[in-house]
Amino acid sequence: MKSYLQLVLVLLVVFLMTAASAFGVNGPYGVPTEASYKGLSEKEKALYQARLAKLLHHEFVNKSHYKTASFYLHPEGVGEFYRLVDEIHELLPQYSRFVSIGRSGSGLLMFLKGYSSAATDLSDLPFSYADQWTPVSEEQRTALRRHLANNGLTPEKIASAAKPILFFDFVYSGQGSGKILEEIALWAKEQGLSEKVKANLHFYGCFPAETIASTQVMGIYYATLKEGLRPEKPTEKEIEEEAKRVTLPREYAYKEVAGKVIGRRISSRYYNYAGTHGPNGHESLKRELWTTDLAALPDNGFEGQSEDDGHLELYYLRREGERLKGSCPHKLLNSASLPKP
Repeated sequence: MKSYLQLVLVLLVVFLMTAASAFGVNGPYGVPTEASYKGLSEKEKALYQARLAKLLHHEFVNKSHYKTASFYLHPEGVGEFYRLVDEIHELLPQYSRFVSIGRSGSGLLMFLKGYSSAATDLSDLPFSYADQWTPVSEEQRTALRRHLANNGLTPEKIASAAKPILFFDFVYSGQGSGKILEEIALWAKEQGLSEKVKANLHFYGCFPAETIASTQVMGIYYATLKEGLRPEKPTEKEIEEEAKRVTLPREYAYKEVAGKVIGRRISSRYYNYAGTHGPNGHESLKRELWTTDLAALPDNGFEGQSEDDGHLELYYLRREGERLKGSCPHKLLNSASLPKP
């Protein structure tokens, strides 16, 4: 009888572990899991492989106002992407974790998961903060803290990390990633951990300097027109010069909550693709969804998703990172070594 009960207990534990493995901390809002990539059958891999050529098609992204091949296979895109990979990869050994906020850095994250041999944990933190004018309610703040805790990002975890944690995001206004870091800082203050959390929280922000400069310069131009004046329309050269003076948006705010802040210029092409128009292999955790119990939802995975362009692109990047593991990205930029789907 005793052995029978022990067997039942073992089977129950196995069942619970199996059931839990289908769920995670971010549900469909996180990037496809590493387990789902490694668990793909040969048949499913073949389905992905058969569609990879679509990434090269000039209408891989086919919107009425935006049509392009995958940025990660465009001649200009490959070079810029690998340079960023190179810079991030050199930084990784300094950090215990690399956390990509939202969806803009998902392509970079998936490539690094295959490419990096550093001991640094690589993960994403689903988050979107579009409605910046409405204060965060107590219910939303409680849910947000639960979300951070589920992702191992409580003030205690950050403060006690053996090495700093590097948060990464694409930045245009600074309101998105800036907000989540402010919420972490507020939580840390309540727990008397402000200094320790700030010391261990670093931020790396990529920003489209030319797009920001164009918005600023043209904004002044149109405002002047409204005043009844007739100024000369700014030239591309003038916008380029202004772009050289653009720095990370709200850099001062990031420095208030992060011990180290790195701002890096990226092209408007990269920002527009990864941050706005390109396909996504996971859903956006918008503000109205913060209170959702993500841990109760099935994880995002690659299984059965070969027809989805977002998953297709992330599959390619994860595979490509693994293919190039051990090499130096900046040495792969000659035409003979460019990646092929």
